[in-house]
Amino acid sequence: MFARSIHKENTAPGARPAPLASRICQVPGCSRNVPQNHLMCLEHWNELPAGMQADVVSSLKRWYSGDATIRPYMVARLVAIVFVARLHGEDVTTLEAKREKALADLLAEGKEIAPQ
Repeated sequence: MFARSIHKENTAPGARPAPLASRICQVPGCSRNVPQNHLMCLEHWNELPAGMQADVVSSLKRWYSGDATIRPYMVARLVAIVFVARLHGEDVTTLEAKREKALADLLAEGKEIAPQ
């Protein structure tokens, strides 16, 4: 007979939890797998200034809670990706165009934008 942990009462001995879905880091040129709920790999995330990390996280939380549309998150996300891609010498022309479009859409909604 085996003892079951209270934290695993619905699992058989030796059963493993299902793996989280993964995807590729969103920074151009990076091929690392990251969990589905991460924007980029840890190495690239750690290259972001703390304020930029906070913008991404807070805008995502506001969207999840229903306090904002997805656009502030999309702007913060694109700003972060462009920042890291530039550090690594990647061509960011397309990303910058997407960022500018997202900024214009956000301004058209009449939302305030944090300084970049």
